[in-house]
Amino acid sequence: MPFHSESRKLECEVSLIICMENASPGLVQLLQSFPMISLATSAQGRELAVFMEEHSMSTGALEVTFTRGSDYFGLLAVQGEHSITMCIRGPENALLAVGSLSTRSSFIRGKPVVVGYLQDLRVSKTVSASLRQKYYEFFTEFIRLSPSLPDLDHCKYFYTAILSNNAPAKAALSRERFTLEYSKLFSYEAWIFPKIPGLGLLASFQSIDVPSKEEVFAFYHAELGSSMYDLDPKDIEHLWEYSKPICLRENGIGIAFCLLVDINRLREMKVLFKKMNLNLSLTSTQVFALRVAKKVSHKRKSEVKSALLKQAILKSYSLNSHLLGYMQVENDIEVSSHLLFKTKVVTRGDIYRVFHPDHTSLEGFVDGFLRPAHTATFEWVMS
Repeated sequence: MPFHSESRKLECEVSLIICMENASPGLVQLLQSFPMISLATSAQGRELAVFMEEHSMSTGALEVTFTRGSDYFGLLAVQGEHSITMCIRGPENALLAVGSLSTRSSFIRGKPVVVGYLQDLRVSKTVSASLRQKYYEFFTEFIRLSPSLPDLDHCKYFYTAILSNNAPAKAALSRERFTLEYSKLFSYEAWIFPKIPGLGLLASFQSIDVPSKEEVFAFYHAELGSSMYDLDPKDIEHLWEYSKPICLRENGIGIAFCLLVDINRLREMKVLFKKMNLNLSLTSTQVFALRVAKKVSHKRKSEVKSALLKQAILKSYSLNSHLLGYMQVENDIEVSSHLLFKTKVVTRGDIYRVFHPDHTSLEGFVDGFLRPAHTATFEWVMS
């Protein structure tokens, strides 16, 4: 467990947010070298949520904003065990920059590890180039020191996601003065299934198998851990209150499971189509932890996975959201052709391993990379 000082505040202790009151001596020393950086607390959750909504990600003709409801930390709490959010503030304490790291239990080469996810890097256009550079330098130093710091459980495996067509982000992270290395691990496709008018009536006649909580947890305890950066049963626990499970059976035994997750009160997607000046607020249900049992033959896995995804799409019509989202990662089981799958909108992205050059000498450093045939895990809900 991370170091906690005697004077820590209850808010940090309960939420597992790393702030000044529970930071380790090593992190405190680092912060003293960067006086322009502060660590956010749970009391600032609303302010951070507003900042995120006001600073969107631009991808050409689109601006996409993932809102955070009324509390920025709500999503971080379901994504993992610990989080740390770094801020820059300007005159009158105005928020100018935000960036977060969260950690969760995971698996690399079948062994349990702690992995960290970098997210929500937003910097106001009013921040000077020199201050922006200092902000990146702090991130660099924190990640460099993380294996020796208890704050994020000595995490030494960090990753992040970048949309494939987000050239500005890739250019910014490739600057020579930015020491961190971004090494591509694999690609993914984010599939969005809009709800087709009239299909809801057809879906209402479908029989969907809803397994018990005990059966769901037994399945995931047995099946998780085989892919790189895989989910841990703790992730299922964190998201259970937001989830509806479904499964496929064979001879009465569940052979494929997934959760339909609704975290719209924690995050909602807003899309601005610049050319048409059209602004949409979209709620979504996410297909989470779709797994086919290991005992299913390789020949049948595509068929089984496709059948469960079809059931997920149909079940989503009974849920109060505009669309269904699913992540298909590189080298994963292919989905067979079906009329329902042809309606999807596809956005492509890449997962990068983020490390400091000093990390190359760490024990197990090379384990964090994928071999050609490896399948890795990336779930939309966790990003």
